[in-house]
Amino acid sequence: MEAHWETTTKATIHLFAIPDEKNEKNVIEIGSIPGMLSFLGYHDLSAEVRGLKDFPVDERPPVLLTFIAFRGMVGLGTYFILITIIGVFLRNRLVENPFYLKVMLYSIPLPYIAMELGWILAEVGRQPWIVYGLMKTSGASSPVAASQVWVSLIAFILLYGLLGAVGFYLIAKNAVKGPVANNDRHFTLNKNFM
Repeated sequence: MEAHWETTTKATIHLFAIPDEKNEKNVIEIGSIPGMLSFLGYHDLSAEVRGLKDFPVDERPPVLLTFIAFRGMVGLGTYFILITIIGVFLRNRLVENPFYLKVMLYSIPLPYIAMELGWILAEVGRQPWIVYGLMKTSGASSPVAASQVWVSLIAFILLYGLLGAVGFYLIAKNAVKGPVANNDRHFTLNKNFM
């Protein structure tokens, strides 16, 4: 995740870097914080952190993709914290801040992107291992016939397709009705609310 190539004490963390896997180094390193990687890994600024060069090449995950996925996930998490703090300060004046509302609107897909980046990090970052030091991904495939896989895939598609269709039907049915109070009267908007 950190594109840390050499085993060192007081290991540095780089906020931005471009890993070069072929030459086992980072082409660019920006925003370096000495000792921070040691601290994050071992709660000690002087701890030794093992570098990627100490691992056989065939036991390393793809460094660039893992590095980018981690940085993207952390960057989006930081963004979410910042816009939440801004939202807390603007909470009584949201209507008066259309720019913030547009930012929030355009931010809707970002949590999904952050989750996908986390998934990429988890799956790509553990390669080539299923269980580190015990089983590689290549040895973890099950001896299952393709016909069995197709049957279960089609069953899942049909089941979730049916559930999705029922869900959309119920949403559409209730959306057409509009909001209704417990006594079946329609809500009216409170002028103080707007």
